[in-house]
Amino acid sequence: MARVPDFDLTQQGGLAVLREGLPPLPKELTHSDIIPVSYWITRLGAAVHFIFFSEGSDGVFHPAEVTFQYGRNEDGWRPIEEALFLNLGRTGVIGDPDFMRFFPESVIEGFSNYLTDEPAPGRLAIVMSGYHAPEVAEIWLVQGGTVDKRPSSGHFGSWTICTELYAPLLVEAHDAAGRLLGSIDEPWATSEG
Repeated sequence: MARVPDFDLTQQGGLAVLREGLPPLPKELTHSDIIPVSYWITRLGAAVHFIFFSEGSDGVFHPAEVTFQYGRNEDGWRPIEEALFLNLGRTGVIGDPDFMRFFPESVIEGFSNYLTDEPAPGRLAIVMSGYHAPEVAEIWLVQGGTVDKRPSSGHFGSWTICTELYAPLLVEAHDAAGRLLGSIDEPWATSEG
C-alpha cells in the first residue's frame, strides 16, 4: 500500500495559501515535501491543488497530487470535508519540463476533481485541476456567458479552477498576447441538471 501524507494537516495548510497566495518553491524539494502548486478563489469557495511524493510498496517514490475545497463565511475560510480526489499515477522528475504531465504534447490538460449537480449552499459544484505548457500566460474560465481571466501563476504549470455553477464550462489556455493556445471542457455539467 502506498504511503501518503497527513491530508488533514495538508488541507489546513491550504488556508494559508488562500490568505497569502502561493509560497515560493523551496530551493530543494524532498520526498517528504507537500507543496501547494495552484489555487482558485470564487465569491463563496476556493480550491487548492497540492503535489507530494507517494512511496509505493516497492519503495519507489512517485509524484502524486490532491486538491482540497474550502468555503468562506463571515468568519473567513474553512476547509470543506469532501471526498479526496487523489491521483497517484503521475510521472516525471522535478525540473523536467514534462514533470506531472500525462500528455506533454498538449498545451493544457486536466481532470475533474469534483462534480455535483446539487451543491449545498456555499459549496462548489465543479473543481478541476491540471497542468499547462510553459508558454501559457493566462487561464480563462468560460462558463454561463462569463469569462474569468487569471494569470497562470501556479508552480510547475499547475492550474486549478472552481465554480459554484453546475453548467458546461471551458478552461482556456492563453499566451501573453491573449491568443488561445488550447482548451479543455467539462461537458458533463448540463444546465438542465
